[in-house]
Amino acid sequence: MIRDLFINASLSQQISHHDWKLLHSLSESSLSSEERRMIKRLIHSVKRGWFQVLA
Repeated sequence: MIRDLFINASLSQQISHHDWKLLHSLSESSLSSEERRMIKRLIHSVKRGWFQVLA
């Protein structure tokens, strides 16, 4: 699931508001290091303005 979200967001440079909230909630749960890294990269990309969060 996280991998699919990461791939879709990377290709479109957009992420839905629902998925954005989901990423923040998942970042608190126990994940593999790879999944944690993908979430950090997505959050960083939005904060830098490289990806857009859609309403």
